[in-house]
Amino acid sequence: MMAENPLLGIPRLSDKDFKRLADFMKKNVGIFLPDTKKTMVESRLLKRLRALSLVSFKQYVSYLFDRERGDEELHYLIDKITTHKTHFFREGAHFEAVKKRIMPYWRERGIKKVRILSAACSTGQEVYSLAMLFQDQWNQPGEDFEVIGFDISPAVIEFARNAVYSYESIDEIPEQYLHTYVRKSKEGPPYSLRIAPELRRKTAFECWNIIDNSIPIDNYHLIFCRNMLIYFTREDQALITRRLLRGLHDHGFLTLGVVGTDA
Repeated sequence: MMAENPLLGIPRLSDKDFKRLADFMKKNVGIFLPDTKKTMVESRLLKRLRALSLVSFKQYVSYLFDRERGDEELHYLIDKITTHKTHFFREGAHFEAVKKRIMPYWRERGIKKVRILSAACSTGQEVYSLAMLFQDQWNQPGEDFEVIGFDISPAVIEFARNAVYSYESIDEIPEQYLHTYVRKSKEGPPYSLRIAPELRRKTAFECWNIIDNSIPIDNYHLIFCRNMLIYFTREDQALITRRLLRGLHDHGFLTLGVVGTDA
């Protein structure tokens, strides 16, 4: 396969270079890229090639494998390969189940303080949605909570910690939560909003890779893992799911999203 279209001058990703990228991602972060993702990878990396003044994907692969800059470039590659699409209260049925079924279950067993984990939390909307729900509903005497979100991308974790969002992104927040937990931002761009400080104090964000066995996943009452497993092989999906189950409190719940893969 030619590395470049001779008429348009547009770099093309060869099968060989795609395999090198795919192997690199699988080895370093566990993300599985089947052959069907080659066109997607090519399109998402074109701007990066231009920014680096590279004329071919072969040059980019060499750049990526350079030890002096490989780690930094790996973060950029992860950001481009993974999808950070999310929004507040995404898949609302899950939040309703927490409110109507899980919270009553905990109260029947005398549980007061709960720990919640959001896996692959992206830019933080899921974490803050959970925090809004618990701040509003988990409020009987002695009840308390904390929500921890993690993602492999340093860029999205920084965004999540800052907690500044556009007006367009808050459409899915229920009105009663919107007026209570969202403020006009004094730090972000004009016409932006920020999650209220009392809610931010209930949350924390970590840059973790789920395949790193050293990260602390233990004694959580609720784990949301709804948009992460799609990036892994079936074998790795099973390993990750077992690990998350081991990280649950005795009365804990694991909420999964779609787990389909091309593997």
